[in-house]
Amino acid sequence: MEVEIVEPSGVIWKGEARSVTAPSVDGEVGILAGHTPLMAVLQDGIVRVHTSDDEHRFAITSGFMTVESDHISVVARGATAADEAASADLADVDAVTMPSAERLAERSAA
Repeated sequence: MEVEIVEPSGVIWKGEARSVTAPSVDGEVGILAGHTPLMAVLQDGIVRVHTSDDEHRFAITSGFMTVESDHISVVARGATAADEAASADLADVDAVTMPSAERLAERSAA
């Protein structure tokens, strides 16, 4: 599956993945190859992208996700790679996404 993680400043990650897990407003959503088309509203949380040999984590500040023909797009209001975080879980979201949220606020004020 091809996956894109996008925020207002542009694409922050793009690549092939085996699965994606994202925090929708209705609960956590897991996507595997061949998933039916889907559009989901996302809440603040961690998006996990599992590649053939690694896991990438991204702390997001709300947004939406689309799934169509093995292409997944996560469009977030703010997103930051959380790979370097010792344990990226929901408790870490505010700390990791704060730089993205601040950049968004600065752009809105301009």
